[in-house]
Amino acid sequence: MRIAINLRQFYKGKIGGMENYVRNIVEGLRHHDLTIWVHRDEVAHVREFAPTAAIHGITHETGLSEIGAALKPEKFDLFFCPLLVLEPLVVDVPSAVMMPDIQHEFFPEFFDASVLKWRKDTYGPTARNADILFTLSEHAKQTIVDTYGAPAAKVLPIHLDADDEFRAPASYTDSLRLPARYLYFPANFWPHKNHENVLEALRIAVDGGEEIDLVLTGAEAGSENALEQAARLGLASRVHYLGHVAKHLVPEIYRRAQALLFATKFEGFGIPILEAFYCGTPVITSSAGSCVEVAGEAALLVDPLSPESIAGGIVKLLRDAELRRWLVEKGAERVKLFSWASAIERTEKACGEVVARPMPTRVEVTEWPIIGIVTPTYNMAHFLEETIQSVLSQGYDKLDYVVMDGGSRDGTVAILRKYEDRLRWVSERDGGQGAAINKGWHATHGEIFAYLNADDTYLPGALTAVAKHFRANPKAGLIYGEAYHVDVEGKTLDRYPTRPFSNDALAEQCIICQPAAFLARDAYVEAGMINSSMHFALDYDLWFRVAKKYPVRKVDEYLATSRMHMDNKTLANRWRVFQEILGAVKTRYGYIPQEWVHGYACYLLDRKDQFFDRSRPSVPSILLSLMLGAWYNPHQLRRYWVEWKRNAGISQTFTGRWDDGWISRRFASEVTVGADHDVLRVSGKHNAPIRNLVLCVVVEGQRLDERPVSSNGPFLLEFPLPASVRGKACAVTVEANRTWRPGAGGDYRQLSCVIDELQTVSSRNAS
Repeated sequence: MRIAINLRQFYKGKIGGMENYVRNIVEGLRHHDLTIWVHRDEVAHVREFAPTAAIHGITHETGLSEIGAALKPEKFDLFFCPLLVLEPLVVDVPSAVMMPDIQHEFFPEFFDASVLKWRKDTYGPTARNADILFTLSEHAKQTIVDTYGAPAAKVLPIHLDADDEFRAPASYTDSLRLPARYLYFPANFWPHKNHENVLEALRIAVDGGEEIDLVLTGAEAGSENALEQAARLGLASRVHYLGHVAKHLVPEIYRRAQALLFATKFEGFGIPILEAFYCGTPVITSSAGSCVEVAGEAALLVDPLSPESIAGGIVKLLRDAELRRWLVEKGAERVKLFSWASAIERTEKACGEVVARPMPTRVEVTEWPIIGIVTPTYNMAHFLEETIQSVLSQGYDKLDYVVMDGGSRDGTVAILRKYEDRLRWVSERDGGQGAAINKGWHATHGEIFAYLNADDTYLPGALTAVAKHFRANPKAGLIYGEAYHVDVEGKTLDRYPTRPFSNDALAEQCIICQPAAFLARDAYVEAGMINSSMHFALDYDLWFRVAKKYPVRKVDEYLATSRMHMDNKTLANRWRVFQEILGAVKTRYGYIPQEWVHGYACYLLDRKDQFFDRSRPSVPSILLSLMLGAWYNPHQLRRYWVEWKRNAGISQTFTGRWDDGWISRRFASEVTVGADHDVLRVSGKHNAPIRNLVLCVVVEGQRLDERPVSSNGPFLLEFPLPASVRGKACAVTVEANRTWRPGAGGDYRQLSCVIDELQTVSSRNAS
């Protein structure tokens, strides 16, 4: 298998038992083709256990985007995240994740606000999106299933093992300067490790007459708090902190100890229990959670929340030699149930099964999902009835339709009463469009949710098509299709500029037409619903948040129309629209791409509505976009400079498509090829003063063919597709042999022709 591995959160000596897990599992997978991403400071440490892997050093700032950009189905068979969550949360290749536990759901107070938010934002979507979810115990599995609703069949406990050092013959050294009689507690100083109660218990045991010390090891962070508590309890001379001890010396600490004291509040697994078993050391551990599962009957169990219970266990074990001998014998038997070989074998088998699963193709829907639809409206009676009819005429039986009117006085209520036997409605003052949509969400039910504004419409068959696509893509949080712009009378103006989904494409342009977008009901609420404080970019902002947690899929069907008229609030309030868009993009991405900055620059110079009257790039607009871009992106000036040079039309390296449809010499895009599609259609217009224009098309690096383009008018070119690209999302490049500069009105761009649409079809339907 070609396995991509995300070790972005790997830090040697700082991640506890998960370091053992990562090192052993990755080493066990070394006979596969491994590509690993890790922080650049940790590359050398990872190479110790993955010497033949391709290792990429990354930074926190750009690491996730680098990994996401590299994860292509044609490059990798599996994406494996061994450290907690799926990062990125949405990928296009089969995925496996190790989620050791969900401690934050039980002890949120153990985490600072930022870490807790990160866990809340990522653990649930990971449980839903990952194809296989490894965890460390049956206890952890049950909590994941119960908390996140993950299917039990895809959550697989993988028991760990101790490292080879703990099986080696005993060796001793005086370099550690260990006390004569002590208990051993190996743990980083995290709240769930329970040092506070353990120290209280030691004080009780010592007060009861026990001559016993406590040896602590672990990363330095937090150790000062434990040592200060020990001093307050009068235990300064009895508590010995050794810091981070070399691994080959740790077995000696176990073997000389009277017992392992591992009374933690929460564990995903509890490797120290197995380490003690191997070293012939009696174990005191917690009476709840995974520690019981690992220890079985081979440990003395105590209540970790009760210092008195922990102290009682200490005293009982220290005073009963026969109990200590019995526990050592039981531990030696218990440890035979665990091995890294078994953990690696189970991991490899599960990953192989995920990779071997056939991709879903055609889906026959036997049980149709309920679709809840909300139409927010206010004084839109002249369009509302057409909108309502487009919903009710769908012929979709499982429809739950609600109209939320903000108290209109233009005849809206009379229209609603005409249809009240087929829909539900409310007419009262509300907090605006966003508040009405959120209120409507609460009023509807069903697996799929959508909102359709009172001047937009659904095209025939839209709901049936969407239901089928959600059944074929059960993990999807958002599915969107093609759409048309129409005028006041409903006449088609042009195609909405949708594109195949990627986060980068969404950051550069709103590639999703709102009325053609449908959401999984849970995705809508988990993304935080509509931000009702926004008024213009509320849809765009929602797409960002959904895409962060859920897969987003584009489909080829035309699903809806979006009505464009000067009463449309996004055309009538362009300055405020730009302000909300730029703010949303900056908030979600931390960066504003040049495409948005240049559009804003054009608007500031000519105040055009950008739809009926579009701006043309000019020398002043491109210079203003350079200044604005530096203002909006002060910490990413180099990145913006590169984008500005590429997209500003200074050279022929611009590979996008301008708002008016023109392309330069090369146009790069993506298409999703249908399973039975074998033809790529390129449609556009050739209005340039270029003779003998020729377009060449390349798909996924394969040159298809070239075609001459006749002058003065629309064209439709068809290129045969190779069978290898069917059913895939593919990169497409259209390259022209010539360009020209208009010059008029300051339009300095290098242009070749207008590209309206790239579309794949079956040759049975091709002309």
